Amino acid sequence: MPDTRIAELTKVFGNEGQLLFYTTLRYAGGRARCDFIKVELVPAFEGEAAWFELERFKQTGWTMWRAIRQVDRPAWA
Repeated sequence: MPDTRIAELTKVFGNEGQLLFYTTLRYAGGRARCDFIKVELVPAFEGEAAWFELERFKQTGWTMWRAIRQVDRPAWA
């Protein structure tokens, strides 16, 4: 099931300023307009948003995304 894509991740903060999770736009399928990614699945980066190569994987029956590496903004974005 290895599936990868390039996407921009955006930090989402709570009321106390703690980093809650990351979001990325969903380009196809499903009802949701974005995917949510756990903090522990993304390497730390500077700023509010950054581009990453993401990999889809299964964990405890759920399909999830994790960031493999940070990349430059693609020309198509």
